[in-house]
Amino acid sequence: MNGYKAGEDFEPIAVPEGDAQKVVTVATGDYQVLARVGSEIPNDDAGGRFGEVIRPDGTTQLICNAPDGNMFLPTADDSSEGVLYTNYECEPGGVNKIVIRNNGSSWDVLEGENVDFASVNGTWINCGASVSPWNTGLTAEEYEPIAALDGWKDNVASMSDYLGAQANPYDYGFEVELIPDTSGDSLNTIVEKRYAMGRFSHENSIVLPDLKTVYFGDDGTDVVFFKFVADEPGNLSAGTLYAAAATQNEDGSFNLDWIELGAGNDEQIAEAIRTLELPE
Repeated sequence: MNGYKAGEDFEPIAVPEGDAQKVVTVATGDYQVLARVGSEIPNDDAGGRFGEVIRPDGTTQLICNAPDGNMFLPTADDSSEGVLYTNYECEPGGVNKIVIRNNGSSWDVLEGENVDFASVNGTWINCGASVSPWNTGLTAEEYEPIAALDGWKDNVASMSDYLGAQANPYDYGFEVELIPDTSGDSLNTIVEKRYAMGRFSHENSIVLPDLKTVYFGDDGTDVVFFKFVADEPGNLSAGTLYAAAATQNEDGSFNLDWIELGAGNDEQIAEAIRTLELPE
Protein backbone atom coordinates (compact mmCIF):
# COMPACT_ATOMS: atom_id res chain seq x y z
CA MET A 1 0.00 0.00 0.00
CA ASN A 2 1.37 3.38 -1.03
CA GLY A 3 0.03 6.75 0.07
CA TYR A 4 -1.43 5.54 3.36
CA LYS A 5 -0.03 5.15 6.87
CA ALA A 6 -1.57 2.93 9.51
CA GLY A 7 -3.85 4.95 11.79
CA GLU A 8 -4.84 7.57 9.23
CA ASP A 9 -8.55 8.17 8.63
CA PHE A 10 -10.25 6.98 5.45
CA GLU A 11 -13.73 6.63 4.05
CA PRO A 12 -14.86 2.99 4.07
CA ILE A 13 -16.02 1.30 0.89
CA ALA A 14 -18.79 -1.22 0.37
CA VAL A 15 -18.11 -4.94 0.32
CA PRO A 16 -17.62 -5.80 -3.39
CA GLU A 17 -20.12 -7.92 -5.28
CA GLY A 18 -20.00 -9.88 -8.53
CA ASP A 19 -16.92 -9.41 -10.71
CA ALA A 20 -15.66 -6.69 -8.36
CA GLN A 21 -14.70 -9.47 -5.97
CA LYS A 22 -12.02 -10.61 -8.43
CA VAL A 23 -9.90 -7.48 -8.15
CA VAL A 24 -8.27 -5.62 -5.29
CA THR A 25 -10.08 -2.42 -4.36
CA VAL A 26 -8.77 -0.14 -1.62
CA ALA A 27 -10.42 2.70 0.27
CA THR A 28 -7.39 4.96 0.08
CA GLY A 29 -3.87 4.95 -1.29
CA ASP A 30 -2.60 2.78 -4.11
CA TYR A 31 -2.16 -0.99 -4.16
CA GLN A 32 1.19 -2.02 -5.64
CA VAL A 33 2.00 -5.54 -6.82
CA LEU A 34 5.61 -6.40 -5.95
CA ALA A 35 5.65 -9.98 -7.24
CA ARG A 36 3.44 -12.61 -8.87
CA VAL A 37 3.79 -16.37 -8.57
CA GLY A 38 5.50 -17.77 -11.66
CA SER A 39 7.06 -14.47 -12.74
CA GLU A 40 10.81 -14.12 -13.00
CA ILE A 41 12.59 -12.68 -9.96
CA PRO A 42 14.28 -9.41 -10.99
CA ASN A 43 18.06 -9.54 -11.32
CA ASP A 44 18.29 -13.09 -10.00
CA ASP A 45 21.48 -14.61 -11.44
CA ALA A 46 19.88 -18.07 -11.20
CA GLY A 47 16.85 -16.99 -13.27
CA GLY A 48 14.43 -18.12 -10.57
CA ARG A 49 10.69 -17.50 -10.45
CA PHE A 50 8.48 -16.48 -7.57
CA GLY A 51 7.10 -19.57 -5.82
CA GLU A 52 9.60 -21.90 -7.47
CA VAL A 53 10.81 -24.86 -5.42
CA ILE A 54 14.19 -25.96 -6.77
CA ARG A 55 15.67 -29.33 -5.86
CA PRO A 56 19.30 -29.49 -4.66
CA ASP A 57 20.24 -30.86 -8.10
CA GLY A 58 19.05 -27.59 -9.67
CA THR A 59 15.84 -28.87 -11.28
CA THR A 60 12.42 -27.36 -10.64
CA GLN A 61 10.05 -29.50 -8.60
CA LEU A 62 7.03 -27.19 -8.59
CA ILE A 63 5.71 -23.63 -8.68
CA CYS A 64 3.81 -23.11 -5.42
CA ASN A 65 0.74 -20.93 -5.95
CA ALA A 66 0.14 -20.58 -2.21
CA PRO A 67 2.02 -17.50 -0.99
CA ASP A 68 1.60 -16.83 2.72
CA GLY A 69 3.35 -14.77 5.40
CA ASN A 70 5.68 -11.86 4.63
CA MET A 71 8.71 -10.74 6.63
CA PHE A 72 10.12 -7.24 6.00
CA LEU A 73 13.60 -6.66 7.40
CA PRO A 74 14.63 -3.00 7.10
CA THR A 75 18.21 -2.29 6.12
CA ALA A 76 17.84 1.51 6.38
CA ASP A 77 17.12 3.42 9.59
CA ASP A 78 13.95 4.95 8.12
CA SER A 79 12.76 1.59 6.72
CA SER A 80 12.92 2.98 3.18
CA GLU A 81 14.92 -0.04 2.04
CA GLY A 82 15.03 -3.64 3.12
CA VAL A 83 14.64 -7.33 2.46
CA LEU A 84 11.16 -8.81 2.00
CA TYR A 85 10.82 -12.57 2.50
CA THR A 86 7.63 -14.35 1.37
CA ASN A 87 6.56 -17.84 2.46
CA TYR A 88 5.09 -20.51 0.17
CA GLU A 89 2.78 -23.02 1.80
CA CYS A 90 3.40 -26.21 -0.18
CA GLU A 91 5.14 -29.60 0.22
CA PRO A 92 8.03 -28.89 -0.17
CA GLY A 93 7.67 -25.30 0.91
CA GLY A 94 9.82 -22.37 0.01
CA VAL A 95 10.65 -18.73 0.63
CA ASN A 96 11.68 -16.08 -1.85
CA LYS A 97 13.53 -12.88 -1.06
CA ILE A 98 13.48 -9.52 -2.77
CA VAL A 99 15.36 -6.34 -1.98
CA ILE A 100 13.04 -3.34 -2.17
CA ARG A 101 13.60 0.43 -1.95
CA ASN A 102 11.07 3.22 -1.61
CA ASN A 103 11.45 5.90 -4.29
CA GLY A 104 9.19 8.42 -2.56
CA SER A 105 5.89 7.30 -4.03
CA SER A 106 6.21 3.53 -4.54
CA TRP A 107 8.62 0.62 -4.11
CA ASP A 108 11.31 -0.52 -6.56
CA VAL A 109 12.26 -4.20 -6.62
CA LEU A 110 16.05 -4.21 -6.99
CA GLU A 111 16.93 -7.91 -6.93
CA GLY A 112 15.98 -11.20 -5.38
CA GLU A 113 16.35 -14.94 -5.19
CA ASN A 114 14.73 -18.13 -3.95
CA VAL A 115 16.14 -19.03 -0.54
CA ASP A 116 18.18 -22.24 -0.70
CA PHE A 117 17.07 -24.76 1.96
CA ALA A 118 19.25 -27.66 0.77
CA SER A 119 21.53 -27.29 3.81
CA VAL A 120 18.61 -28.29 6.09
CA ASN A 121 17.15 -30.95 3.75
CA GLY A 122 14.47 -28.61 2.48
CA THR A 123 11.55 -26.87 4.14
CA TRP A 124 7.88 -27.71 4.55
CA ILE A 125 4.52 -25.84 4.37
CA ASN A 126 5.92 -22.41 5.26
CA CYS A 127 3.03 -20.49 6.77
CA GLY A 128 3.32 -18.08 9.71
CA ALA A 129 5.91 -15.33 9.42
CA SER A 130 7.41 -12.92 11.91
CA VAL A 131 10.50 -10.78 12.41
CA SER A 132 12.83 -11.04 15.38
CA PRO A 133 13.95 -7.94 17.30
CA TRP A 134 17.43 -8.51 15.87
CA ASN A 135 16.06 -8.23 12.31
CA THR A 136 15.93 -11.82 11.11
CA GLY A 137 12.97 -13.66 9.61
CA LEU A 138 11.16 -16.51 11.37
CA THR A 139 9.32 -18.76 8.94
CA ALA A 140 7.07 -21.45 10.43
CA GLU A 141 6.87 -25.01 9.13
CA GLU A 142 3.25 -26.09 9.56
CA TYR A 143 1.57 -29.52 9.86
CA GLU A 144 4.63 -31.62 10.62
CA PRO A 145 4.62 -34.93 8.70
CA ILE A 146 3.43 -37.85 10.81
CA ALA A 147 6.33 -40.16 11.60
CA ALA A 148 4.13 -43.19 12.45
CA LEU A 149 5.54 -46.65 11.86
CA ASP A 150 3.03 -47.45 9.11
CA GLY A 151 3.12 -45.34 5.98
CA TRP A 152 5.63 -42.78 7.18
CA LYS A 153 7.45 -42.81 3.85
CA ASP A 154 4.27 -41.77 2.06
CA ASN A 155 3.97 -38.79 4.40
CA VAL A 156 7.27 -37.36 3.11
CA ALA A 157 7.10 -38.56 -0.49
CA SER A 158 7.28 -34.98 -1.80
CA MET A 159 10.40 -34.33 0.27
CA SER A 160 12.01 -37.55 -0.98
CA ASP A 161 11.34 -36.27 -4.50
CA TYR A 162 12.99 -32.98 -3.54
CA LEU A 163 16.07 -34.66 -2.05
CA GLY A 164 16.42 -37.47 -4.57
CA ALA A 165 16.69 -39.79 -1.56
CA GLN A 166 14.52 -40.97 1.32
CA ALA A 167 13.45 -38.01 3.44
CA ASN A 168 13.32 -38.13 7.22
CA PRO A 169 9.97 -36.88 8.62
CA TYR A 170 11.73 -35.56 11.74
CA ASP A 171 13.47 -32.95 9.58
CA TYR A 172 10.25 -30.94 9.25
CA GLY A 173 7.95 -29.11 11.64
CA PHE A 174 10.19 -26.37 13.04
CA GLU A 175 10.72 -22.64 13.17
CA VAL A 176 13.37 -21.64 10.62
CA GLU A 177 15.43 -18.49 11.10
CA LEU A 178 16.41 -16.55 7.96
CA ILE A 179 19.51 -14.45 8.47
CA PRO A 180 20.50 -12.03 5.68
CA ASP A 181 24.21 -12.35 5.03
CA THR A 182 25.62 -9.05 3.81
CA SER A 183 29.28 -10.00 4.24
CA GLY A 184 29.82 -10.71 0.54
CA ASP A 185 29.03 -9.02 -2.74
CA SER A 186 25.53 -10.51 -2.95
CA LEU A 187 22.81 -10.57 -0.32
CA ASN A 188 22.61 -14.25 0.56
CA THR A 189 20.56 -15.88 3.31
CA ILE A 190 21.84 -18.09 6.12
CA VAL A 191 19.22 -20.71 7.02
CA GLU A 192 19.04 -22.12 10.56
CA LYS A 193 16.35 -24.58 11.67
CA ARG A 194 15.61 -23.90 15.32
CA TYR A 195 15.23 -27.49 16.49
CA ALA A 196 15.34 -26.45 20.16
CA MET A 197 12.04 -24.58 19.74
CA GLY A 198 10.15 -27.85 19.25
CA ARG A 199 8.62 -29.89 16.44
CA PHE A 200 4.91 -29.29 15.86
CA SER A 201 2.58 -27.37 13.53
CA HIS A 202 4.21 -23.99 14.04
CA GLU A 203 2.24 -20.80 13.61
CA ASN A 204 3.45 -17.25 14.22
CA SER A 205 6.23 -16.85 16.77
CA ILE A 206 6.52 -13.58 18.68
CA VAL A 207 9.80 -12.74 20.40
CA LEU A 208 9.29 -10.53 23.46
CA PRO A 209 11.44 -7.48 24.32
CA ASP A 210 13.56 -9.56 26.72
CA LEU A 211 14.94 -11.21 23.54
CA LYS A 212 14.54 -14.63 25.19
CA THR A 213 10.83 -15.42 25.53
CA VAL A 214 8.90 -16.58 22.46
CA TYR A 215 5.17 -17.31 22.27
CA PHE A 216 3.76 -19.32 19.38
CA GLY A 217 0.75 -21.36 18.37
CA ASP A 218 0.22 -24.91 17.17
CA ASP A 219 -2.03 -24.61 14.12
CA GLY A 220 -5.09 -26.84 14.40
CA THR A 221 -8.02 -27.64 16.68
CA ASP A 222 -7.60 -28.77 20.30
CA VAL A 223 -3.87 -28.22 20.14
CA VAL A 224 -1.30 -26.41 22.30
CA PHE A 225 -0.12 -22.89 23.11
CA PHE A 226 3.67 -22.95 23.51
CA LYS A 227 6.35 -20.81 25.12
CA PHE A 228 10.08 -21.03 24.48
CA VAL A 229 12.67 -19.39 26.72
CA ALA A 230 16.13 -19.09 25.18
CA ASP A 231 19.23 -19.60 27.29
CA GLU A 232 20.76 -16.37 25.96
CA PRO A 233 19.13 -13.16 24.70
CA GLY A 234 19.06 -12.91 20.91
CA ASN A 235 19.98 -16.57 20.40
CA LEU A 236 17.21 -19.10 19.66
CA SER A 237 19.52 -22.08 19.23
CA ALA A 238 19.14 -23.31 22.82
CA GLY A 239 16.50 -23.08 25.50
CA THR A 240 13.49 -24.63 27.21
CA LEU A 241 10.07 -25.38 25.72
CA TYR A 242 6.83 -25.10 27.71
CA ALA A 243 3.15 -25.90 27.07
CA ALA A 244 0.32 -23.87 28.59
CA ALA A 245 -2.32 -25.36 30.87
CA ALA A 246 -5.28 -22.95 30.79
CA THR A 247 -7.81 -22.55 33.59
CA GLN A 248 -10.99 -20.61 32.84
CA ASN A 249 -12.24 -18.17 35.52
CA GLU A 250 -15.86 -17.23 36.20
CA ASP A 251 -15.31 -13.64 35.01
CA GLY A 252 -14.23 -14.88 31.55
CA SER A 253 -10.52 -14.43 32.14
CA PHE A 254 -8.15 -17.38 32.38
CA ASN A 255 -4.86 -18.32 33.97
CA LEU A 256 -1.92 -20.06 32.34
CA ASP A 257 0.34 -22.51 34.11
CA TRP A 258 3.42 -23.47 32.16
CA ILE A 259 4.42 -27.13 31.91
CA GLU A 260 8.10 -27.68 31.13
CA LEU A 261 8.45 -30.09 28.20
CA GLY A 262 12.22 -30.20 27.84
CA ALA A 263 15.41 -28.30 27.20
CA GLY A 264 18.03 -28.70 24.52
CA ASN A 265 19.97 -27.06 21.73
CA ASP A 266 19.94 -27.20 17.96
CA GLU A 267 23.18 -29.15 17.67
CA GLN A 268 22.04 -31.94 20.00
CA ILE A 269 18.64 -32.34 18.38
CA ALA A 270 19.98 -32.19 14.83
CA GLU A 271 22.46 -34.92 15.69
CA ALA A 272 19.67 -37.05 17.21
CA ILE A 273 17.65 -36.70 14.01
CA ARG A 274 20.62 -37.74 11.90
CA THR A 275 21.34 -40.84 13.99
CA LEU A 276 17.72 -41.92 14.46
CA GLU A 277 17.03 -45.31 12.94
CA LEU A 278 13.71 -45.25 11.08
CA PRO A 279 11.78 -48.46 10.35
CA GLU A 280 11.82 -49.85 6.82
